[in-house]
Amino acid sequence: MIYRNMPDELKQRPFAAGPCTTASQMLGMGAEFAAHPYLRAHAQRHGINDAMWITAAEPTGWGCGLHAGKPRVGWAAPKTVQRWSRVASHLAAALRLRHRMSSGSTRAAVEGKGSAIYTPDGRLAHVEPSTCDGESVQALRRAVLTVERARRTRRRRSIDGALADWQALVNGRWSLLDHFESDGKRFIVARENEPCMDAPTLLSERERQVVAFAALGHDNKAIAYDLGIAQSTVRVLMSRAAAKLGVRRRSEIIDRFRDVMRR
Repeated sequence: MIYRNMPDELKQRPFAAGPCTTASQMLGMGAEFAAHPYLRAHAQRHGINDAMWITAAEPTGWGCGLHAGKPRVGWAAPKTVQRWSRVASHLAAALRLRHRMSSGSTRAAVEGKGSAIYTPDGRLAHVEPSTCDGESVQALRRAVLTVERARRTRRRRSIDGALADWQALVNGRWSLLDHFESDGKRFIVARENEPCMDAPTLLSERERQVVAFAALGHDNKAIAYDLGIAQSTVRVLMSRAAAKLGVRRRSEIIDRFRDVMRR
């Protein structure tokens, strides 16, 4: 109810503030946030003096938000931001794939078919050569084994370690899904699930992706996790995008990108 009554300007702020933040952090405020007129009028009577915002958004426009009231004003700690940002990446990728499946474009995923299918121990059970070459097959196998390690050992020893291993995408292209046969056997299905945008055409597809995530408030580390690529690759792509857009600073890249997208 509190969110529903918010002005549109406040509702839009999380989509440029990154995947994990607090309301006071979004507004760049400290203790004085407690005196915010909207907070006083609608939230403080419920014991809410701030709020944690987890925004699982992605460049194609799909996403969801998780919001929780906080009794005290405070910015999210870096470790908290990193952990929940990674969770948000997985939610956003899952929603993107769910949308594609519901539209019928990836109906094969429901039937257990994909670009490649692996057993949990990394054995290749099926591959579609038209969409998955030898190099990709090996990259996916490494990812399957990494995910299985995160499930079995890293998860028990370190939540953050498991999240670091289990990235949202593999090489910016595939999502790994569990598929169970009728006899209970589990397979890991690799489905194409990269973010796709039509503009601006002067940028390459990967450049569009990294700039679009940057426009959502994701830093380079978060973008690398979103796409399952190296941070150094993100830096190179941002530099190339800046050169093509005729700007230098990150804020200018984002502003220029948004201007082109509005046309």
